[in-house]
Amino acid sequence: MRDKGSVFLDALPSGLQSRIVVAPFSAKTAAWQIVYLHSGTIEVSDLPAESTGGGLRLSGNSLICQSTAANSQIRLSAGSSGVHLALSESALAAALGGNPEALEIRIMLRNALSLALEEFPERNAQILHCFNAIAWEMDRPAPGQQTMIEAQIRCLLVHLWRFSDSDEPRPVATGSERMDGTARTVRTGQQEILLRRFRQLVETYFRTRWRVSDYADRLGISADRLHNTTTTRLGRTPLQLLHERSEREAHALLTRSNLTLDQIAAELGFGSAAQFSAFFKKRSGLPPGRYRAQMDRDRVSSARLAEPSFTAWP
Repeated sequence: MRDKGSVFLDALPSGLQSRIVVAPFSAKTAAWQIVYLHSGTIEVSDLPAESTGGGLRLSGNSLICQSTAANSQIRLSAGSSGVHLALSESALAAALGGNPEALEIRIMLRNALSLALEEFPERNAQILHCFNAIAWEMDRPAPGQQTMIEAQIRCLLVHLWRFSDSDEPRPVATGSERMDGTARTVRTGQQEILLRRFRQLVETYFRTRWRVSDYADRLGISADRLHNTTTTRLGRTPLQLLHERSEREAHALLTRSNLTLDQIAAELGFGSAAQFSAFFKKRSGLPPGRYRAQMDRDRVSSARLAEPSFTAWP
């Protein structure tokens, strides 16, 4: 365990029982916790009453970030491992400083953030580097230690801000840029924020088969505006993005789990294995059973990307 008063870092080794991940700060103190899942499963449950569709469950490599004031709990399943970073308000303020993106990051942190990193090894490596660098500094007192820790926290938060935004992240225009710009610049910034909120909702609810109108209602906009925003900025409709996310999760479950097709269908919110199979074949060109068999054959002859392990931490 590494504890610097306003910054807390702790490895979460594999255990025989599931456990709740709790920040070490007082409930009266504003704080945020970031949990990186190296292996296994992590769940967020007991969501606010206005939320629907149940909790969120992610498999490694994944990351969850939320305020300690959130009416929910983070649970690490038995056999899972990862790392837990908690920040007080003072630590967050020191890390963000007066940088132009500080406001956007704070807006991002208003809602729970979840990222599935399994399909993005480069993103995963960048985030891992930040955690390891923070641990290194906290373990080896040296001149400028606090500055280095704050710098690494800032890097981590910027990575989260970028990765939760879009496939091709672009910074939201700053105030000075808007002064000599046009209404189009302001509108672009608003669209970026909307897209980020939409992606966060998709990560939470795509397994419940929410309709596009459900997402629009939660965002407080019309379905037409959501459609126009995603097609303008990403070149894909909201429904296409939802299907892409479900397909990517299906690929991961078929190649990295022993779940049956019935179990995968239920996991992804389909009414039956037949419905899931029809969806998957239409998207991928192969029935899920044949796809899994093909991936099993390919795995024998392919090398997996090596992933850093927190078990090597000093």
